[in-house]
Amino acid sequence: TGTSKSVSHTTGAGANRLMLVIVHGNTAARTVSTVTYGAASLVSAAAAQNTGSWGWVHFWKLVAPASGAGTVTVTLDTSDPANWTFTVVTFADADQTTPLGTFAGAGGDSTTPSVAVSAATNDLVVDGLTWDDADGTIATVGAGQTQRRNGVVDGQMGFCVSTEPGAATVTMSWELTTPPDPRPWDIQGVAVKAAAGGGGPIAKSHFLLLGV
Repeated sequence: TGTSKSVSHTTGAGANRLMLVIVHGNTAARTVSTVTYGAASLVSAAAAQNTGSWGWVHFWKLVAPASGAGTVTVTLDTSDPANWTFTVVTFADADQTTPLGTFAGAGGDSTTPSVAVSAATNDLVVDGLTWDDADGTIATVGAGQTQRRNGVVDGQMGFCVSTEPGAATVTMSWELTTPPDPRPWDIQGVAVKAAAGGGGPIAKSHFLLLGV
């Protein structure tokens, strides 16, 4: 809870770097005001809200973040007592002019969150999922995806992040079980575009929990 949270993050020295900060929250009223990495300001890339107005996922981006250690700070628009968390991930070999494809978002009330993302062969698709945790619900990552984060804030809000190699269309999916009751959820996905001449984006697994 609270308005602002900070965490130390180390960005590698690989070429064609990109930073994404994925913010998860469980109320409809809150929005992200600013995200910074040291003295640099990230730009809002996309925000999605569940069709039932339960939770949200925000993506913020910074092209060519400075390598080395720095502090990532996320500030929300209000300090009402809601649960939230964020993930910081940096990439190498990402396109520096158009680093992201077209965002795809979905929301629902079920046990099978998913979203179809347009991408290309050398891209790397990233998703962020927020879901209503209750009674010990477990989120299982879909086939072909690499789970990057999977956790719960204060027994109330679940949050997940995963990646999957690109293709013409990539479906990012999760299964919510135990108990198998419908859960409100919101999911957002996007392709990180490959730099010209490279083999495709490579994710640095720096995934950090805040907001508990």
